[in-house]
Amino acid sequence: MTYAKPTVQDEASFMEGLLSGIDSSFFDAVPSPDPTPKKPQCTTTIPRCTGSPSPQKLEGDVDLGALLEGAEDWDWDDMNDDLFSSVEDKSVVRNSTSAPTVLSEEEPTFRCIVETVELLQVVSEDKSERRKVILTDDWLETDVRQYDTLNIIGLFSSCHENGRTSSECLTITVSAKRNLLILHPDLLITATSVANAPHCSRRPLLSLLLRSSTDATPALVWGNMLHEIIQRCFTNHRWDAQHIETAVDDIIRKGLNELVRIGVSVEEAKAELGKRAGGLRTFGDRFIGEIPKPEATLTDTRASNGTVSRLAITQLHDVEEDIWVPKYGLKGKIDVSVQARIEERIDPSVPHNHPLSLRNYRNMSTNTMPLEIKTGRAVAGMEHRAQTMLYTLLMAERYGVRPPTPTLNSFPSPASTSNNPADVPAGLLYYTQSEEVIRVPAGRNEMRGLIMARNELAGYLMRRTRKARKKKLVNTEGEAGSDRTMKSEIDGEDEGPFLPPTIDQERACGRCYVADACMLYRKAVEGIADDSSPIAELYDLKIGHLSATHLEFFRKWEHLIALEEQDLSRFRKELWTIHAREREQKGRCLSSMILDPTFRLPLKKPNASKTAKIHQFTYRFVRQRHSFTGITKSGTQHQSLLHGHIVVGDAVTVSVMDDPRLLALVRGFVLDLTPTEIVLGVDHVLSSDFIRERSTRYSKDEEIVFRIDKDEMTGGMARVRDNLAQLFYVSGSPRRLELLIDLKPPTFTPTQELCLNPGMPGTGKTTTVAEIIRVLVRSGKTVLLTSYTHSAVDTILLKLKNSVDFDILRLGNADKVHPEIHEFMISAKDTPTTVEQLERQLLSPPVVATTAYPRDARKGGLDVSLFRRLSDAHPNAVLIYGDRLKCGSVEVARRSLQIPLKHEADPAFFVDTDLLPAMDSHVGDLIQNEVEASLVQQLTTALLRGGVGQGQIGIISLYRQQIKLLSHLLQEYKDVEILTADRSQGRDKDCIIVSLVRANENNQIGDLLKDWRRINVAFTRARAKLVIFGSRKTLQASPLLADFFGLMDKRGWVLSLPRAGLIRARPILRDLLNDAK
Repeated sequence: MTYAKPTVQDEASFMEGLLSGIDSSFFDAVPSPDPTPKKPQCTTTIPRCTGSPSPQKLEGDVDLGALLEGAEDWDWDDMNDDLFSSVEDKSVVRNSTSAPTVLSEEEPTFRCIVETVELLQVVSEDKSERRKVILTDDWLETDVRQYDTLNIIGLFSSCHENGRTSSECLTITVSAKRNLLILHPDLLITATSVANAPHCSRRPLLSLLLRSSTDATPALVWGNMLHEIIQRCFTNHRWDAQHIETAVDDIIRKGLNELVRIGVSVEEAKAELGKRAGGLRTFGDRFIGEIPKPEATLTDTRASNGTVSRLAITQLHDVEEDIWVPKYGLKGKIDVSVQARIEERIDPSVPHNHPLSLRNYRNMSTNTMPLEIKTGRAVAGMEHRAQTMLYTLLMAERYGVRPPTPTLNSFPSPASTSNNPADVPAGLLYYTQSEEVIRVPAGRNEMRGLIMARNELAGYLMRRTRKARKKKLVNTEGEAGSDRTMKSEIDGEDEGPFLPPTIDQERACGRCYVADACMLYRKAVEGIADDSSPIAELYDLKIGHLSATHLEFFRKWEHLIALEEQDLSRFRKELWTIHAREREQKGRCLSSMILDPTFRLPLKKPNASKTAKIHQFTYRFVRQRHSFTGITKSGTQHQSLLHGHIVVGDAVTVSVMDDPRLLALVRGFVLDLTPTEIVLGVDHVLSSDFIRERSTRYSKDEEIVFRIDKDEMTGGMARVRDNLAQLFYVSGSPRRLELLIDLKPPTFTPTQELCLNPGMPGTGKTTTVAEIIRVLVRSGKTVLLTSYTHSAVDTILLKLKNSVDFDILRLGNADKVHPEIHEFMISAKDTPTTVEQLERQLLSPPVVATTAYPRDARKGGLDVSLFRRLSDAHPNAVLIYGDRLKCGSVEVARRSLQIPLKHEADPAFFVDTDLLPAMDSHVGDLIQNEVEASLVQQLTTALLRGGVGQGQIGIISLYRQQIKLLSHLLQEYKDVEILTADRSQGRDKDCIIVSLVRANENNQIGDLLKDWRRINVAFTRARAKLVIFGSRKTLQASPLLADFFGLMDKRGWVLSLPRAGLIRARPILRDLLNDAK
């Protein structure tokens, strides 16, 4: 079926909201050519490009003399009125910053802070330069406020005061014709969100705030699968029917879970995808090749009458390329990045006397372009084009070039058509249903309008942040490392709503996919009463069931989530505002890393999650030789990769050092970490040729240097917010609202609907839960087992393993699940080939275990758990021990650690390290104690040599950096568990060794050692032997630990190591295996 092509009038209507206020002379401007350096040549085709081909001149190329006839009458000054002004004179000053920058030399950018709004005076972040910005035309509507961060893109000029030019005062005019202002550039907004904003800017903002993992529609599933099929055809350079059929079968087999969600069988899916993929072979035959074919027509609604364009896609750069560009405050994931060759000529049917009919006219250009794939109908063509335009901006940054700004009359001429293969003059939009490919020029007026739409979204998002921290002093670290303290807003200033108003269109709002969230925020957060607007009926339908208590609950917890989100956003922007070495000193980055060419991928473990989409490639990195990474707070140079926040399982991004264009080049997870090596599973290839294709900073044989940054994954909070909102939707459970929000008492008896079982650590809760599960399953019930740590869930499953006759399903990441529990995961089961088989695997187990999303948030009450909320509200539903708690048996009461050839020892010791001494040290903002870690290592080795089994010993510390240090020191003992206090819940061991770490002259113990819950858990994991290392002088400053020392003194369970040095202290440790001396 062929769909109507958008006309020029359609596009004009779409852009009306973006382009209001443009001077008419703007549309007459003709840009000057903008030559850019050519990229390395490439001789390969589609499979993977390692460079870019040189443009080819064909016989019959345009007659330049004929085209340039009358050039003396052209308005050359008007041609220079470019979006990115390229006019330079003696008064023009290129921008500079004192900190690392992501700015290109072609388009200078000044990152600054707003000092005054009225005259828009700005200052660099290190306060070394002050400049003036003049906004004209529709830029005057930009919501700029004091202390906002801006990127000013363009050239500043010296001020003219009293007839004189002053180099001390630099100014720039941001107008409809030149230069750009980016508001809050550290908020990276997706190109999709910006493209969807013109019709309703509220919808994309809500999509950013709430990210649902449950929404699945047939159209979405088919679209995602068809995308993957097309990308596979590009990657394999095969478009034949057999390959497409094989791809359909394979993708359906891997996507069975999606078919379960939409209730479709494998046969139905094959028929549907086969029909949707029917035109792919034609696409390959028509558009893939070196030279445009006669049938490869390229649609361009802006082409002049009589112009015919043809397309050949000659090479593949990447698929699903993820690009972040803080310069513009944008990010996006491009379906396919390609090299495209376009031929433009006059249609032979055009009369010879037509002014555009030049004999033998033929123009050929080769460029890098984004190819956006749309599998649905072209009903949102304008949004799709806007999205594709923005992708040209992103690709120009990634590939090291700038997008040209063609005239609105897109008829090609030598002055406006680029022959640089690395330019990104346009994007390609492919509609699979109509089998049509559309050329989308990167027009300067549309791009400006889209940037302004992006600024509007950013302004609303920043209001959200300001409201969350209103009238609160914050400390912001600048790029240059200097600190400044300021109020986040002016007292008394009205921030206004952080969401745009609803568009109040009954049909559009009723069909909107975020209608539930939109109406919930409108009522709970904005407090709008509505009984007369066109959407009043919809409004009442969506929120009429909610009480004032419900609305207040949502408003409070939504605010707390926003507070938690702030820190994550602040950490993420450090990727482009702080140099890698400086960020490494903070513990959130590994700088000066290189690929290890000797790495060979080990054999895949049976239950590994290698099939996960984000883990497509595995690489090992080592530190670059002779690199200097920084000085710790203790004054020592550190090279160890263990010195920082990054641990196994963390999400990370990999960027090329000192090349801002290659920011977050790939993303992935840490698979292994040692002091000298880190192994990552990432989503894209990282070859030298691949990177040199995108960077001009490295010669052929030069070593490429990377930085690895911890990715704070701010999207995780959007899922938390969505989970909260789901409680209040009209499609949700009314009973759940009554129990969790209204706190209505359980019906019948407490144990029939709600039962809470609190208890001190080590009092048998885990065993009780395991037994309850057995009883419930025997009674024909199904059970969902969950906790906020993987360890707690797996500990209960270990108690059930080998002792039950029913099936268990463990959901989660295999890399984070206990190895002995892998047999319960879906990956350990036979690979299903039908939807029915997968349904049986998912739905038949009576016990499903998973981990809830963990957050360590204490702000404003976010640490109040659901358990505590319910137990406070319903004390009659709580099972408590009272004074009836006793040891299970005499054997338990007298249990001791059995060590061959040693007599029975006391059950607990505190080992005081004050006389050694064993002082803590800082690695960035992390804390460790190397001497204390060495003592723990010695004791552990002594116990193992004395006959204690590895599985009997557990080591606990509240500090993640100490955990990493201990893990390295004890890496040869694979079965000795080394855990944080949170992960140790339910992980009882015969012998527990605790490292408390803190020891310093100021007796500072920090917040972790003041948390009685964590201390309680750590001190109650031992069945027979508890050994605690620490500095008594430092620790007894805490009232909580002062009581502990009183007990240890009373029992005589304190052992002080002498001031004899670490070597002479070793014999003393033997006393820990016997009685205290």
